[in-house]
This record gives sequence, C-alpha cells and structure tokens, in this order.
Amino acid sequence: MKMKTVRVFIAILFSIFALSMTSYGETVLRVGVEEDKPLSFRAQGSKADGFAIDILEEICSQNGIEVEYVYSDLSGEISMLENGEIDVLTLGYSDERAEKFKYIEEPIIENWGTVVSLKPSQQISDISGKTVAVVMDDLYAQNFKKVITGMDKEPSYIYASSYEDVFRLVGDKAADYGVVSRFSMAASNEGHEYYETPVLINPVELRYAFRKDIPDEIYNIFDSGVKYMKSDRDSKYYEAIEKWFFIQGRGVIPEKAVWFVSGLIVAVFILCIVNLFYKDKIRKNEIQLMAKNKLLSEKSESIYKMNEKLSQDMDDLRKSKETIYKMAYYDQLTGLFNKNSLNMDIRNMCRQKEVFSIAFFDLDNFKIINDTMGFLQGDELLKKVSSILVRESDENKSLYRWSGDEFVFLCKGMASEDEIAKFCSSILKNFEEPITLKDMNFFPSASIGVSIFPANAQSHEELIKKANAALHYVKSKEKCGYKIYSEDIMDEAIKKLELDAKLRSAVENDEIQAYFQPRVNAKTGDIVGMEALARWIDSDGNFISPANFIPLAEENGLVKKIGRIMLQKSCIQAKAWLDMGYKLSVSVNLSSRQLEDEQILEYIDETLKTSGLGSEHLEMEITESSIIENMDSALSIIEKIRSRGIKVLLDDFGTGYSSLNYLRRMPIDTIKIDKSFMDMIFEGHKEKAITSYIISLAHRMGLTVVAEGVEKKEQVEFLREKGCDEIQGFFFSRPLTAEKFEKLLKEKAS
Repeated sequence: MKMKTVRVFIAILFSIFALSMTSYGETVLRVGVEEDKPLSFRAQGSKADGFAIDILEEICSQNGIEVEYVYSDLSGEISMLENGEIDVLTLGYSDERAEKFKYIEEPIIENWGTVVSLKPSQQISDISGKTVAVVMDDLYAQNFKKVITGMDKEPSYIYASSYEDVFRLVGDKAADYGVVSRFSMAASNEGHEYYETPVLINPVELRYAFRKDIPDEIYNIFDSGVKYMKSDRDSKYYEAIEKWFFIQGRGVIPEKAVWFVSGLIVAVFILCIVNLFYKDKIRKNEIQLMAKNKLLSEKSESIYKMNEKLSQDMDDLRKSKETIYKMAYYDQLTGLFNKNSLNMDIRNMCRQKEVFSIAFFDLDNFKIINDTMGFLQGDELLKKVSSILVRESDENKSLYRWSGDEFVFLCKGMASEDEIAKFCSSILKNFEEPITLKDMNFFPSASIGVSIFPANAQSHEELIKKANAALHYVKSKEKCGYKIYSEDIMDEAIKKLELDAKLRSAVENDEIQAYFQPRVNAKTGDIVGMEALARWIDSDGNFISPANFIPLAEENGLVKKIGRIMLQKSCIQAKAWLDMGYKLSVSVNLSSRQLEDEQILEYIDETLKTSGLGSEHLEMEITESSIIENMDSALSIIEKIRSRGIKVLLDDFGTGYSSLNYLRRMPIDTIKIDKSFMDMIFEGHKEKAITSYIISLAHRMGLTVVAEGVEKKEQVEFLREKGCDEIQGFFFSRPLTAEKFEKLLKEKAS
C-alpha cells in the first residue's frame, strides 16, 4: 500500500513538472551522443540509438521537447557540454565532474569496468610494463590507473575515442590490454575472442548530465522522469532493459537452413514410404516361405525358438557380468580402478611379500570449490585431476580413485624415502599451474600421505590406516606437501586424543575465559571497542594456546559450546562497562560450525535479553572461509543477525579465496585487514598499494576498516595517513583479562 502511494505521489509530481514545461514553451534539447554501445551510439541513417537514448526520447515525448543530436567522441562531448554547445549528455558520475555539470540525482544504470586482452591473464602483475588502450577522459581508465598505482613498472597508454576503438587496438595487437565497460563486451568483441582479466574496476553510475545553466524546469522533468520510470515495472525503462541487455543478439533461422530442413523432412518421408513398401514385400515372402515349410514339426520350431532365446539370454548375461565387473572394480566418473580394486591388489601383494608403498593423494579445499561452483564443475575438476595424475603412473605405479577427491598410487618396489620423496614432489609439481574450467582458473593444492610395506605395516588394513594418518597429519599442518608415516604421527594422534578429553572437561568446569583486546580510533587513539578472545588456563594453571585448542574444538564440535560461553561472558562484561560510563562495543567471533547451528539466532536474542546489553553494542566477527563453506545458508543467517541491529565484521580479510569477488555479496559493516598485510606493508610498493586500495575500496562501499596485528609505530602512521578507521594489535595492548582491561580504561580516562 505504501509503495502504491509513493508511485501515485511521484506520478503527480511528474505531471506538475510536465505542465510547467508546457508553460515554459517549445524547447529543442541538444543531446550529445558518443560511440558507447549499447548505451548510446550513432545508428544507420544518422539516427541516435541505445538504452540511454530510448529513456531520454520517452521523457522528451511525454513533455513536448524536441531533440537535436550532436555526435562526437567522449572527450569532445564533455568539452561541448562544459562550453554550453550541447545541453545534456549521458555521462559517468564523479565528484569532480559534478562541480562542472548538473547531474540528475537518479542514476540511469550502473556498470562495472574490466580489462580485456587476447589471452588469459593470471594476475594484475601481468600488466606491468605492457601497453594499455583506454578511452580519453573515461572514468574506468582513471580508476584503473589508481588500481595499478605503485607497480614496479607502470604500463604505457594508447588513447582511443571509443570502446570499439579499444577493442580494435587490442585485436590488431597494437595494445596488450584494453580498459572497457562490461556492457561494451557484448557489443564490440566481434572478430576476436577476448578474455577478461581478474582486474575488476569499480562500478560507475551513469546519469544525465546537463550544462550548469540549464533551466530548472528541464532538469526537474528529467530527474523526476527517471525516478518515476524506474518505480513502474511496466514503464519504458524496463522495456529498454530487456531490449538492450537481454534479447539483443538473438538470431533467426536462415532461409537456406529452412529450405534444407524442409527438404530433409521430405526425403525422410519418402524413405519411410519406400521402407514400408519393402517391409510389406518381405512380409509376403515370409508368408510364402512359411507355407513351403509346413512339413517342419512343431517340436523343431520350439527347439529353434528355445535356442534363439538361450543365445539372447547368454548375451545378456555376458553384458551384465561386464557391467557388474566395471561397477565393482572401476570408478564410474574417471574410469580409473576403484577402492575394491585397490583393496584386492594390496592383499595380493601382502600375501606375496613384495616390497611396495601406497600414497594417498587428496585435494586441499575441494569442498569449497565444489560448494561454490556446483557438483557438475566439481566432477569436471576431478576428471582433469585424474588425467594429470595418470601421467605419473606406469607399469610399476598403478593409480586408483579411493573416494571423493582422494586418489591412491600403488607403487611396486618403492620403499626408500629418497625415491618416495622424488615421486611425491613430481606429483605436487603438476599442481603449480592452474586448472581451467569454463574460462576460470583454479589452483588446487594437494596433500599426500605414504605408508610402506613391510616397514610401516604388514597387513592391508594397517597400511591404509597409516597412509591415511600420514595424510591427515599433512592436512592438519600446512597442507600442500607429503609425509611418510612414522611413529611420531601416532604419538601426536594420541596427544590429540588426550587434549580432546581435557578440553571437554575444561568446557564443563568453566576453564574457558574471555580476554579482551582493545580497538582504538586511528586518529585519536581512544578505545572505541574490543574483541573478545577465548583463552584456556587449565586446573593446573597452565596456559593452553588457542592455536592448539580452537582447531580441535572446530573439529570435535565443542566450538559451539565455547562460542556460547564467550557470547554470554562478553555481553555481561560489556554491559558492566557501559553502566560504568564507557561507551564501547564488543565483537565476538562466530565460527563456521556456529553458522550451521539452527539455534544460534535464538541464543543471541536470549543472551542480549538476559545480559541487558543493547544490540547496537554487540558485533559478530566472521571469516570469509566460514561463509564460503555454506554460502547461501551463511548469508541468510548474517542478514538476520544484522536485522537485529548487530553489526557484522569480516575477519582475516585478504587471506580468503577470492575476497574482492565475494565482498560485494557479503552483508557486512566492517572489514578487518589481516595481520599478514601489516607484516608486508614495508616490504615493497605493491604491498602498500594493495593495502591502500583495500581501505579506499571499503570506504567507497560504506564499510568501516579495522587493521589487525599492528605492532609498529611506522604501521600506525601509514594506516592513519591512508584513512584507516580503527587499529588493533600489540602496539596498543595484548589481549587482557577483564580486570586488566578495566584498569586500562581507567588509565585512558584519567
């Protein structure tokens, strides 16, 4: 009902402006047109066409305004608008341009920029020292130059008059790369296959820009006209959207193809007639033949039919056996030997007392690729991985698919550690290059665990168990490596079991404590908030590192209980400090396991209610990897958390899988730049440029920026200079108990 009222109100305003325009008198509007398909361009017969032209002509038609088009390139059109030679131009918005021109408030549409080339580019450093074609006075070109500022060797530029010229320069190899709008990709890449690089340029709002002294009556007609058309789903605006961005480019069946298909149908019809004729003739001959063989006994006929059926049954049985055998001993996706084949071959070799080793190969983070790209793409990736691994097999090294993303090599005669190390290194080297799927590059790392017969075990079950133990050891450390089974692996597994039991007891006995590390305002140095961190001091007074017990809690599910304990203690403590007059917010970490907890929202509500803490003083910290593991579900929960007035912080930003790509999808309020960026700031220009760009990008998206792991004065000065909002790290304070944190607050206040 409210939306309908707003639409009626806008329609009334639009009518008032239309009436005022009528009284203003007949008007000819000089419209600038540049070559920017599909937004605006010069069509056949000197007629302007494009998405922005359709919208403009609809508004002019409704208000009795005549249109006169003036054609030039972007630079020329901007100059003519500034000099008053034209009245209006479809132009990307910037604060600098807004000082020269009179933009309408409502954007017509928003568009991203991109960088293209004739071959795939892996990273932004590929552009260093190359030639880049750009459009003169183009905002995307200006933003691109800001992105690559600080490169060791910046590119040289060729200036073009339009995006079509940019594509032409790249296609003719006069330029290595070209900066264009994403809309121009579909309209201008004829004749060549262009690739988009990973460089995505900030979106630009396209609006109607008028000369500064345009009468208010004309300006108001267009400003309200665009708003009204966008609010009405049946307006010309949405017809133009479908026309220029969804349906354009669809072809029809060529006339020759129609005649060809028609002729083919006629030919098939004639063949069917002929076939029926001969079938009928054959049938008559068969009847005559049967008549001549009346002397055949019914018993002979029965034997013949029985033999025929028996032959068919034998053929079906043979095919069934082949199918069953393939299903039993071969993997259906990759065509490799499967788990059953491996078990059988290992048992045979153990009985024969042959020296051999087995190497379990497993992709790292395959679940994330599978979840984000889908199962079909995941299967395609596994096929490509299997084809890579097959190259490492030979008559003494057989390859099997165990399950999921796990593969196994059975290596006859291989028992020395040097020989195994050389083989594993050779396998892993294959995955230093990217794997391409649907024009996207993936860099799947892998881990390998090895066990040796008879040195490590003398039975099939023990060999597999110990190879898996070695594999899990690698994956629990740094991943992307290999490990041959040794007794220290089993010792570590036993220690892990002991720590697991001890942690369960600690949770029940309230040994998990909340420590607080301050977040300070980068400009003033005032404490504005704190991060709550879980710390474990056991019953003997020993400090257990979070690096040891947090991953274990994630693995065994205790992280949900620990998360609830931390949330409750943090809210109670924050409320106590608020009552003492300290205006602070507390941020609490939310793990991927907690994002899967259906009761997490109910528990947050209950904790806020019992502690008395307002939702505006609570923040939740979430890592990018925890969101990506179950994207749709996680985003839904985050949205519900924010709807309660609780801010959401993206922790460890820059260490995820594609942070800039996913940042636009994540409903967050703040990003926390990871400590690794702070450590690298003074290693070179690139690190400074990347950190500066992250801060700038976040601010443009309306996000607050917190830098973590700040330990040096030089880091603080750099972050202040670049406009970072808040700073957290040992430079100001280590995580403190509630008592010591309160003492710090009092010292700051005094």
